[in-house]
Amino acid sequence: MKKGQRPADAAAKFTDEHEIYQMLANKEPSGSYLVSKSGMWHGGIHITDAGAGTQLDLNQGVRCIADGHVIAYRVNRAYPVSQVPASSNQPASQALYSTGFALVRHTMEFPKGKTFTFYSVYMHLQAYDDYERDVGKSKPSYWSTQFKVTEHARDKPEVSRTGSAADPGQQGLTVRATPRGGQRGGHAMAILPQGACVSIGEQQHGWGKITDVHGAQLYAPQAGGVPPSTAVGGWIFLGNENGGPLVQAFMPDDTFDRVVVTASTLDSAGDSSAQGIPIKAGDLIGHLGRYDSLNAGSSATRMAHIEAFCDDSVQTFIDQSRTWIGAHGAHKDDWTPLGLSA
Repeated sequence: MKKGQRPADAAAKFTDEHEIYQMLANKEPSGSYLVSKSGMWHGGIHITDAGAGTQLDLNQGVRCIADGHVIAYRVNRAYPVSQVPASSNQPASQALYSTGFALVRHTMEFPKGKTFTFYSVYMHLQAYDDYERDVGKSKPSYWSTQFKVTEHARDKPEVSRTGSAADPGQQGLTVRATPRGGQRGGHAMAILPQGACVSIGEQQHGWGKITDVHGAQLYAPQAGGVPPSTAVGGWIFLGNENGGPLVQAFMPDDTFDRVVVTASTLDSAGDSSAQGIPIKAGDLIGHLGRYDSLNAGSSATRMAHIEAFCDDSVQTFIDQSRTWIGAHGAHKDDWTPLGLSA
């Protein structure tokens, strides 16, 4: 999260963790770490719009605490609803709540060759329908977004060496071998028809690398040529041309309201995708979602639950780190290979 609601200080970074602790203690009446106000174990913290959110730039959203991999997430299309019955002095009402979350795996290394894995989870995230209503708000990049080729993509196969032209209906978006600045990339591999949907992985300078064509029937880049069987690994330009966007991002219906597991449980040596979706410290995780109270007459509440946790191996990691510090702490030349400042 970033502090500040006024235009002059919006999105300012916290530089002192004690400022965060004080803000939570003063502004959040519930959802504190380690024990809630009801005396129950609570492993995370809550950020609410009416509490700590009054001193935060909520438009900047919830941010990832450290580099890692998103290994599972869920996006609500719309918020689930609880029916709150009428009470003696309050009519029946509805309470909206979010089951959206993101689970991130992080790895630390210290000393060299000794690793420790921990996790962070971010719960009660904003539903997709809220983003549809607020089109200016950024969406998380780890979502399973697909891109549909629009009517503005009007690339055509080149004329054949014999002078033959392709069918006029063969229009779409050229897939190129490499990305370059602007619209011109490497040599043409294929043409994606208008209406085709693809998944994109890596992005560079306005270009996206195709990871799946979802059964699209490709056009050959030259009239009379044999259409390629796939365009996976090729690059498409994601910008505008012919008066509009060449592709339109969307989320398939089957990705909503279910747990999407992005990390493989199989042994995939050398396959970085098996670890999940890479994410950097400070990258957008999501925004505060609805989590209304079941007490009749309560106002709508937006909240996020943020938690970090690990297994018992943390004790071994701490012991190994202390041993290294005891042996090398006084020798500053030993710090540099570990990336530590002397």
